Amino acid sequence: MAEESLYEDEDIKITSFYRDPESHTIHILKPGNRYILNRGVLKELATTSRDDLEKKINEMNSSILHDARKYGLSVDSIGMAIAQAYIEEEERFRREDL
Repeated sequence: MAEESLYEDEDIKITSFYRDPESHTIHILKPGNRYILNRGVLKELATTSRDDLEKKINEMNSSILHDARKYGLSVDSIGMAIAQAYIEEEERFRREDL
């Protein structure tokens, strides 16, 4: 299934699927691991408070933060990537509506 990049830096990449734009994948690039997020989860995580983000990510898939920390990434760096991906997605939707 083809994916479209919403956010990417040297450690993290977040993509959406062309055929299902509400489903997303978080890629932790150093080990090459990918984690599929269910529909609507990107928005939920992007709007979660910093205090609750770790708990919410762990409830969805505890491997995400375990692997991220193993490669020197913090909850804040994952949260920032998620927020930036969500902002990019919203901007793309707005441009399509124009």
